[in-house]
Amino acid sequence: MQTWTSAPFVRHFITSPKAVKLNIEAAARHANDTGVKVLCLGALNKAESINGGGVNVVRALGRYCGDNRKVSIIHGNHLTAAAVVETTHQCFGDNARVFLTGASSKVGWAVAQALRDRHGYDILCHSTDKSGRDIFREHNFRATSSLKDGMSFSNLWILGKNDPGVAK
Repeated sequence: MQTWTSAPFVRHFITSPKAVKLNIEAAARHANDTGVKVLCLGALNKAESINGGGVNVVRALGRYCGDNRKVSIIHGNHLTAAAVVETTHQCFGDNARVFLTGASSKVGWAVAQALRDRHGYDILCHSTDKSGRDIFREHNFRATSSLKDGMSFSNLWILGKNDPGVAK
């Protein structure tokens, strides 16, 4: 496995968005030409106006290589979720109990589903929003609005959202 980085910093997304877009597309073309199997856009995906969440990179690569595209392009959230799931499973094995904050985010939702469905984890999802808790329950997750419930549920917490109450 190799990790390459692209040069743009946050300021470039503001001062030179077209240059950032072209840099990302050039990196995707280079990855395809050199036989890279998977290209993770990571934080380069955060500025929807630059690459449409990665969709525009895929389109530009399609224009460049047509049906000969070899590289798969993934969103940074996929890699983040996969890393959390794999690390949690490696550390705690199958069938653990987990208290998860931030489960309503894209990454948190993917983590909750993967830990439950692939590894048999019993998940308690935290949300201060009643409709969020209702959605968790509709999908057969336990749900709570209380961090104290998390303390009694499990010693294993995955904090997917900043919550000042956690420090208390």
